Amino acid sequence: MPQIAIGISAAIGSIGASFAAGGFFTSIVGRLLMSVAFSALSAALVEKPPTPGILTQVTANGGDNPLSFVLGRYATAGVFLAPPMSHGTDGKTPNAYLTYVIAISALPGVTLNRIIVDGEYAPITGGTHPTYGDKIGGPFADYAWIKWKNDSTVADSYLTAKYSGYPKRPWSSAMIGRGITYAILTFRRNAEIFKGLPQVRFEVDGAPLYDPRKDSTNGGSGSHRYGNVNTWEQTNNPAVMIYNILRGLTFADGSRWGGESRRVELPTANWFAAMNGCGTNVPLAGGGSEPRYRAGYEISTEMEPFAVIGELLKASNGAMAEVGGQIKMRVGGPGASVFSFTDDQIVVTRPQEYDPFPGLGEIFNGVESSYPAPGSLWNVRKAPSQYRPAYQIEDDNRQLVAQLDLPAVPWKSQVQRLGSALIKAERRFARHVITLPPSAMVLEPLDVVSWTSERNGYIAKKFEVIEAGLDPITLLVTVSLREVNPNDYDYDPEEELADDDSGEGVVRPVAQAVEAFAAAAVTLLDNAGAARRPAVRIAWNGAEQDGVQALEYELREQVGGIVVGRGSINDVTAGEWTLPDTVIPKTQYEVKARWVIDSPRDWTGWNGVTTPTVVLGDQDVGLPDISNNLIRNGRFKHGDLRFWGAAPAGWSLKNRTAGGNAVITASPTEYMLEMDGDAVEEMLIDSFDLTASDQVTCFASYAQFFGTNILNAQIVIRYYSVSGALLRTDTWTLGGSTATWRQNRNVFATAPVGTLRGTASVRSVIPSGASTAKHYLTLIRLLRQNANTGNDFAGAALALTNTFQAVTTYNNSVDQDAADSNSIVMFSCRAGWDSGGVLRTMEAEFELTGPGGYTETLTFRQTASTVSSQLTTAIAFNRIIAPFGVLPEQFRVRARRLSNTYDVNVIDASLIVLTQKG
Repeated sequence: MPQIAIGISAAIGSIGASFAAGGFFTSIVGRLLMSVAFSALSAALVEKPPTPGILTQVTANGGDNPLSFVLGRYATAGVFLAPPMSHGTDGKTPNAYLTYVIAISALPGVTLNRIIVDGEYAPITGGTHPTYGDKIGGPFADYAWIKWKNDSTVADSYLTAKYSGYPKRPWSSAMIGRGITYAILTFRRNAEIFKGLPQVRFEVDGAPLYDPRKDSTNGGSGSHRYGNVNTWEQTNNPAVMIYNILRGLTFADGSRWGGESRRVELPTANWFAAMNGCGTNVPLAGGGSEPRYRAGYEISTEMEPFAVIGELLKASNGAMAEVGGQIKMRVGGPGASVFSFTDDQIVVTRPQEYDPFPGLGEIFNGVESSYPAPGSLWNVRKAPSQYRPAYQIEDDNRQLVAQLDLPAVPWKSQVQRLGSALIKAERRFARHVITLPPSAMVLEPLDVVSWTSERNGYIAKKFEVIEAGLDPITLLVTVSLREVNPNDYDYDPEEELADDDSGEGVVRPVAQAVEAFAAAAVTLLDNAGAARRPAVRIAWNGAEQDGVQALEYELREQVGGIVVGRGSINDVTAGEWTLPDTVIPKTQYEVKARWVIDSPRDWTGWNGVTTPTVVLGDQDVGLPDISNNLIRNGRFKHGDLRFWGAAPAGWSLKNRTAGGNAVITASPTEYMLEMDGDAVEEMLIDSFDLTASDQVTCFASYAQFFGTNILNAQIVIRYYSVSGALLRTDTWTLGGSTATWRQNRNVFATAPVGTLRGTASVRSVIPSGASTAKHYLTLIRLLRQNANTGNDFAGAALALTNTFQAVTTYNNSVDQDAADSNSIVMFSCRAGWDSGGVLRTMEAEFELTGPGGYTETLTFRQTASTVSSQLTTAIAFNRIIAPFGVLPEQFRVRARRLSNTYDVNVIDASLIVLTQKG
C-alpha cells in the first residue's frame, strides 16, 4: 500500500552549519518569496481533486477495481462483487428476481442512510422480507429489497441458497465478505417500473474513526482506544479524518493506507483545538445551526493520501504544517497574535521583499463553487456564484472568478461559507519576507504576528507566518508573512444565497387516467329477446388516447374482495365492453380499469354494480320446452303441451282427436298430458327468478278419467337461496273426481326471505287405498305477481247492505307500460261473513277505464260455504279483468250482500299485475 509522504511546504528542515550565512539567506529569501505568492484561494486551486464529484457514480464491475472506502456522509454506487444474477419465478415468468451484490466500503461499519434507485430517492420502509431483507418503498414497493452486510463472519444464507449452483459463478460458503461493508439487492421483474437493469447509489455514513478527544488515555474523555476499532464512532469532522489518515488506516487483510505518524507527532492540544473548531455550531439563514466544518469523501486506495488531506483541508478552511517533527493543524481563520514587533526590530542589513499588489491574473473578486449535492442525487452541482462588486471595481471593473471544486463538502451552506471566507481573504494582498532578531525564534508556521509599521502605515496589522528559516549561526529568523484578518472568516447568515439543489432526479409524469370510466349491470338477451345471463358492462372515453395499447380491467366480488375476472380490451376507441367473465345473478361486484401504456398509469376507483336476477332456464339445462305455457323472461304466451317433449314413464302426450273417451275429446286444447296414477316421477315445469317479495300464481286445466278412483295432480313450488339451499316447498293439489275439465288457479304464499330462484314441477299422487287410473293436465300457466296497488281496510271493514255500495276508486300506479302485452291484470278481494246458519253471498261490480276510451263493467258473485265468525276468503274470480295489451288507468269497485240475515264485510281490495320481472 502507498504510504503518505508529508511534503508540506511549511516544513522546517535542519540547516547544516557548513552553509555560508549570506548564501543561505539569499536562497531562503527567494524560496520563501515564491511560496507566499499564493493566497489561500490560489492554493486551493493549485491541486485539482482526483474527481470533482463522488468517486463511483455508476456501479463498477468487479475485478480490477481498487479498494475504496467512505469517510463521513457521502454517496457511492459501489463495485459489483459478482455480475448481476437471477433466480425464481413470478407466476409463469422465469428468472423473475434479479440480485446485485455490491461492495460499498473496504472498511466496515458503514451504515445506509438513503438509497437512490433509477434516479430517485427510495425510502427503506421498515418491513422485512424473510429472504430478501428490508423493503424499498416508493414506486418500488413490493419490487425491491436490500440486505446490508457489515464485516460478516459467514456467507449470506440467501446467496448460498439461491446461487450455490449458479452456472457462471456459484456462490460458495467461502464468499463471506469479512472486514467490508456490502449490500445485497433483489429486484422483482416489472417492465413498467424498471426500464432495463436498475441503477443504484447509496447515501451512507462512513466508517468509524478514532477520535482522541474521546480517549481518556490520550488526554481526552471517553472509551475510544486507538488499538480497538470496536470503540470508534462515525464522524463528519474533517480534522478527525485527517488525524486518522496521518496515523494510517488498516484493512482486513492487514494492508495500510495513509501515514505512520505516532501519537507524539500529533500534539494533542493542537489537534483537539482543530477538531473542536470544526464542530462549533454556526447559525443558518433559515434558522437553526449546523457544525462549522464537515466533510464526507469516498476514497480510493490509489489516491495519494496527501491529495485527500488537501481536499479535507479545503473543506475546513484549514492549514497544516510540520514543525520540529510534529504536525500541526488549524481550521478557519487565523488565531490570536503570538508575537508583536515594529519596524525598529527588523534586521535591515538582511534582504527584504515586499509584494503589495499581485497582477490581475493572480487575484480574484468572485468565486464559483462546485460540490456533490445530495438534493441532486449527489451529482456535481454549481453553488450560487459569489461576486463582490466592490472588489470588481477595484480590479478595473473586470470580473475575475475562481472555479473552486469542493468534492468533500456535500453541504450547500458550508460551501457558501467557504467561498465567502476565501474571497475575502483573497483581498489581503500584502506579502513580506523579513528577518527578525533571535527573539522571534518562537515563531512557527501558522502562527500570527502583529506588526506596527510607520513606513508601511500598519497599526498592529495581522500577518500569518507561512514559513520560517533559522540561521543557526546568528540565530536570526527569516519569515514569510501573509496579510490576514480574522474578520474575513466571520459569516453572516444573511449573506447566504438561495440554493435549490433539488434540480436532479426523476420527475415522473402524471399518471394517465381512464376518463369517464363507469360500470353497469346488464342482462344478456338471446335472439328471441329472452333474458339469458347477467353481465357487467364497462364504458370509458376512448377518444384521442395516443399511445394507449389496451384497457386492462379487474372484476371482484364486493363482499370478500375475491377477484373473479381479469382481462384487457384492445379496441380502446370502442368506448364500452361487456365483460366476458362469468358472474352470478343478484350479486354485488366491483370493477376497476387502467390503460395498458408505456408510461405511468393508475387504476380507477372501484365501481360497484349489482347483477340482475337472471337464472338458468330450460334452454340452458336441456329441460322440456314449455314456453307456450309460461310467462318467462318478460313474455306471456298460452297454448298446449305439444312441445313438452319426452314425458316420464307412464305419462304420454295425447291428441284429443285420437282419444277414445269424453275427457280427451273435451280438452280445452288440442294436446294434453295423460298421467298414469302409478307414475312416481316429477316433471320440471320451469326454473325462474324470485325475490322475497314475490308470489307465484298458477293456472291449470285438469280432469280425471271417468271412474271411481280419485287421483290428484300436484303443482310443487320450491324456493332456493343464493347458495342453492332449499328454503321451503309449497304444494297445490288439483282436485276433481269427474271427467269434467276444471280451470284451477292458485296464488302461492310470498317467497321466504333469502329466495333467489324457484322451480315448479308437476307430479301425480295416488291417495291412500286408491287404485291406478288416468288423469289429464293442460294449459299450465305460471305467472309472477310483482306489483300490487291495493287498499287495506284493516280495522275499518266496510259492511255491505243489500244495495250496491261503492267501496273505493283506484288509480293504477303500477310501474308498468299501459300497452304491455306481457301482463295480466286481476282483482283480488278479501271479505268476511258473520256466523250464521245460511250461506253468505256477495256480489261485486268492477268498472274499468283505460287508454283509448276503453271501458268495461264486470259483475261477479262469491258465496261462503262454511259458517265461521269473520271467515276471510280470497275472491278468486276465474277471469282476467283486462285484456292483453290494456291496463286500466282507473277502476271503481262497488258491492252488495245477497243475504238478508248476516253481514258481509269487505276487508280489502287490490289490483294485481301478474308478470315476469326484469
